[in-house]
Amino acid sequence: MDAVEYLKKQIDFTHFLKLYGVQRYHEHGNQIRSICPLHKGDNPTAFVYLKDKMLWFCHTQCKVGGDIFDLVA
Repeated sequence: MDAVEYLKKQIDFTHFLKLYGVQRYHEHGNQIRSICPLHKGDNPTAFVYLKDKMLWFCHTQCKVGGDIFDLVA
């Protein structure tokens, strides 16, 4: 395992969402859904994070996705 994969596995994504101002999120199985922390929309299911793949995607305004490092960038 390289350093990037190690860091991805150590990050608590729900804590990360809170740092971006997301107060409410829904966990269902393998997914975490919330408003998009990038465009601050009002759709509570627009932003999806897949726990097993450690990837996210905004299904509304942004239409972008990636890993935790892409979100920070």
